[in-house]
Amino acid sequence: MSVDEKRLHTFHEIYCTNKGYRAAAGEHLDVHIDLETRRVSPFPEDVLQRLQSIEKEYARFPRPDKLGSTIRAPVR
Repeated sequence: MSVDEKRLHTFHEIYCTNKGYRAAAGEHLDVHIDLETRRVSPFPEDVLQRLQSIEKEYARFPRPDKLGSTIRAPVR
C-alpha cells in the first residue's frame, strides 16, 4: 500500500487456504474526489494521516510479486 495527498495504491490477494494457492490478485489506484467540485482533490488531513499510519504498518511486509506490472490487451 502507498498513499500520497490524492492517491491510494493497494494490492489485494485472495488465497485458497485448503488447497494452498493464490486464487486471485488485484491492484488498484484510487483517487480522492471532492463531491462538491467533482474533481480530484487532496484527502482531508485527518484521513491522510490515518492512511499514512496504515502505510507505515504495511511497509514491514515484503513487496508482492507482480506489483506494478503493466496491463496490456492482446494485439489482434
